[in-house]
Formats: sequence, structure tokens, C-alpha cells
Amino acid sequence: MVMLGDVLVAIWYSLATPLVVLFHRPHAKWSYMEALSQRLMSHFTPLGIDVVRFGFAFFGRVQRLAYWPSAVVDTSAVKGLWYGDIKSPLQDSVVIFYVHGGGFGSGTADCMSTSLFQPLLQSLEQSSRRPVRLFSVEYDLAPQHPYPRAINQAFDAYMWLLGQGVPSSNVVLCGDSAGGNAVLTLMQRGRRDNAPLPACAILVSPWLDLTMTSPFYDVKTDIFTKRTIVAWRDVYLNNDVTKIHEASPGLQSLDGLPPLMVMYGQTELMAGDIATFVAKAKRCHVDVTEYLHPHLYHDFVIFPLGKPSRDAIHALAQFVVLKLDNHSNNTN
Repeated sequence: MVMLGDVLVAIWYSLATPLVVLFHRPHAKWSYMEALSQRLMSHFTPLGIDVVRFGFAFFGRVQRLAYWPSAVVDTSAVKGLWYGDIKSPLQDSVVIFYVHGGGFGSGTADCMSTSLFQPLLQSLEQSSRRPVRLFSVEYDLAPQHPYPRAINQAFDAYMWLLGQGVPSSNVVLCGDSAGGNAVLTLMQRGRRDNAPLPACAILVSPWLDLTMTSPFYDVKTDIFTKRTIVAWRDVYLNNDVTKIHEASPGLQSLDGLPPLMVMYGQTELMAGDIATFVAKAKRCHVDVTEYLHPHLYHDFVIFPLGKPSRDAIHALAQFVVLKLDNHSNNTN
């Protein structure tokens, strides 16, 4: 339940922060918009899961009005939204299979419609020789549906997609934050179950280690604090600390994974864990492309930051085109 006090606090910060940032920026290299986005989010995320969930849903609806999905999937087994070119045969299309973030307790399938889906698809349409579409999965949220509900639903949706006749070689998995956790866990499960793996995967600021013991969690330059993330973790795991390790895909085997792109910012809380994961993946002979922004924060690609966001989205698109072309050449 969203409390009136939390709403008033959010309104106050939304009015005061643009003025405060004129005179104080937590990082010397941040532009005004970079500092404003970070400060607004750092005030918003501690307000409680209900407020954060409401905020995600509200902005998702606003973005959806600006970039309407091409089709809606709403079955008992799978829910989600299609974006992009749905006129071309599905079997011939490149499919971005997207799992949204939000700490597993917030977020919606449409919450990145204009901030990520639209510019990413536009970039891919300009550089890919094949039709491109994106499927954003809708999954149930904690605390009503704790771990592993979201993971199971993401895996079931992926298998449903393959069941529509889409070759796994045409599929790119992508997820940010908690969605990055789900994408990596999905692939690890697929490898164990001998399910077809995608051509490649993209992890944006992935939440990979729920032990959260890295000293990076003490930084003050991210969009949330360690206290907030620990609270989200406890909600996701239903306060069962015995599940922390199994819910941390970065601590599991990485053998046999497809090519990965890992995108994150140097000033985010998860930077240490993500860097450790990248090094581990390389030791396991995984083809890893690392995209590290030297002074930005968690999920920076989805914020209206101008050139940093545009460059990051362009890099995502180039990675997809390169890996799909390589995969196609290797199978011919």
C-alpha cells in the first residue's frame, strides 16, 4: 500500500532536487542531467517497495503511450509485450527477449518502452539485415511471489518463444539489474536441462551476487544504497538467507555460456561484483564483451543522459549484429 507520507516525500524531492543539483554534484565529472537523475533516483528508491512499484508502473504507462507495443501476449502460461516489426515471419526475425529489472519486487514489461526498447530497435533496424522485434516478459513480483517464481516464469517464456518456431540462433537474451540476474540464471538452467541456448546475451548492470559483501556497496554515487538493496533481496527471498547463494548466478558455474555483453558503470554499487563476474567468465572461456562507463552508475543506459546513453545503446546494437553474424557464419 502506497502511504501518503511517502508520496509527499517523493514530491518534495522532485521539486527540490533540480535546484540542489545546480550547486552540488556527488561526482565531479557528472553533467547536470547525470547528477539530477542519480539524486532523484537515490531519493526515490528508499521509499519502500510499494512506492517504487507504483513509480515503475506509472512511468511504464506513460512510456507505453509514447511507444505502443505491437502486440500483447496474455495467456495463463506467458505474459508480455511485443515491440517492433511483427509483420515479418517470426521464424525469420531477430528476437530480443527482454527481462526487466526492479529488484524482483517492481517493474513492468512496458517500463522501458521509450527509454530503451524504441532506440535499441531503431539502432538495430539500421544495422541489421533481418527484421527485428523485442519481447518484454511480464513476471510476477515479490513479496507476493518470491524466489524462484520470476526465474521460472522467465524460463517458461523463453521455452514458449522457442516453441513458436524461433530458432535459438535468432534469439538474444537481455536483462537489466534483477533482469540480468534472471537472464544469466535462465541460461544456466538451460545448459543443465540441455535446452537450446541463445545466440548471445546482454547483461546491463546485472545483480549477480546477493551476498553483497564487496566494498563497492559503500559508495554514495549510485541510484540506491546497500540498505535498500538488502531490503529488496530479503523481500525477494522471503527472508530466507539459506537461498542467497543459489539465487546468485554469479556464484554458479559459467561454463558453456554463449557470448555475453556486460554493461555497467564504475560508480555503481554492483561494480565490484560485476567486474569479478567478467573475470570469472573469461577464465571459463566465455566470449565476454565488457562495456564499462568510467563515471556513471547503475542502469545508466536507460536514463535521459544524452550522449552516454546513445553511445551505450549503439554499442548494444553493434554487439547483437556482430554476434548474430558470427553465429550465422559459424553454422553455415
